[in-house]
Amino acid sequence: MTLLYVVCCLLIFAATFKRLVLVDRHGTRAIVRVVFVALGSASIAGLYWSLFHGYSPAPPDLLFAVATAAVQWVSGSRLWRGQVPSEYRVDGGAPCGPAAHPFSAQSPRQDPRGECRLTR
Repeated sequence: MTLLYVVCCLLIFAATFKRLVLVDRHGTRAIVRVVFVALGSASIAGLYWSLFHGYSPAPPDLLFAVATAAVQWVSGSRLWRGQVPSEYRVDGGAPCGPAAHPFSAQSPRQDPRGECRLTR
């Protein structure tokens, strides 16, 4: 069971890394970046504890890791084909306004080209 858990952690990390390479600070919503960093960190923690501290996952832990890895790979092949989905971008998928930047201290405004930008 530990080997399958380690493989799932590696798959989750690879899927997360693949997405984090595509995001940037200015074009991708902050919450999306935070969630993928947290998921990647959790997968590294799972690897670390399994490999260096002898953690043996219980069946529910293993099931959760398998399900998470499957969701990451399926959603990656459908939604993240070489680009960040428009719903996750600052300038696409949502109107320019507070909803476009829910965790930003700055207020979003449309610039003259019609793009959503953060302004003070």
